[in-house]
Amino acid sequence: MPLIIIQFPWIWLSNFITFQEASFYYFSGSLSVLWCLFLLFVGNMTVHQFSPSKTLVTMALTVVAMGFMAFLCLLFFSLIQQIVGFVSTIYQELSLRS
Repeated sequence: MPLIIIQFPWIWLSNFITFQEASFYYFSGSLSVLWCLFLLFVGNMTVHQFSPSKTLVTMALTVVAMGFMAFLCLLFFSLIQQIVGFVSTIYQELSLRS
C-alpha cells in the first residue's frame, strides 16, 4: 500500500518537476520501498510469531529459493529453445534434400 500511496501522485508530478527536484522523487521512491520492506518484515514476524533473526533468515532463504527457481526456469526455456532450433534445423535439412 505505501508504494501506491506515495508513488501515485508522483506519476503526474514527474512530468512537471525539474532536474533539481528529482532528488525528492527518488527519495520518496526509496522511502516507499523501505516502508514496504519494513511492513513485510513486521507482518511476517507477527503472523508466524518468529524472532527478528529467524524472520531475517526466513526472508533471505525465500529470496535465495526464488533466485534458484528463476535460474531453473531460464535453464528450462533455454533447453526448449535449443530443442526447437535442433528440430527446425533437421526439418530444413530434410526439406532441402527432397
